[in-house]
Amino acid sequence: MAGPMLVDAGMNLEDIAWLRGAGGMIVGLLAAILGTAAVRHYGNLRMLALSGVLLLIGFAGLGWWSLMPGPVWLLGLFQLLLMTATALSFIALYAAMMDWCRPGQIATDFALLQAVDSGIAILSGILAGQLAGRLGYASVFLLAAILLLLAAPMIRSRLQGQPPTPAKSTSFAENEP
Repeated sequence: MAGPMLVDAGMNLEDIAWLRGAGGMIVGLLAAILGTAAVRHYGNLRMLALSGVLLLIGFAGLGWWSLMPGPVWLLGLFQLLLMTATALSFIALYAAMMDWCRPGQIATDFALLQAVDSGIAILSGILAGQLAGRLGYASVFLLAAILLLLAAPMIRSRLQGQPPTPAKSTSFAENEP
């Protein structure tokens, strides 16, 4: 709902294209480079937690902005933060999914996990559209922030006792039988 929110906020299509196109590409590329190094150093779970915090800030910011609209540049800033956090979460999640794959059928397991992830994203998008249509953008973004807050204790318990570096490699070559 972040994209449609820009249109409804009165941003012209050229500015939206620059923000979500070029801006998204730049922050996505930077997040991919930094996120890959961070996953290698800190591990998948810690990077998932960090991306969750950034997503929480982005969702809360968009929810706040939709309740009390301010300058459009601030809306754009929250959008860029959300795109950055999403890119980081993809890197960490996909690295974690690689770790969950069984040796000898890594490609099959990863494809299945990624298909489930995509299905959840599609269903979430449909539900978010329905919710935004009925209750407005604030309901979607603030609900997302609340769900992330509710997940925090579970994430914290998973991180306790985790070593500061990844437990195992996500390299295909090292997982071959």
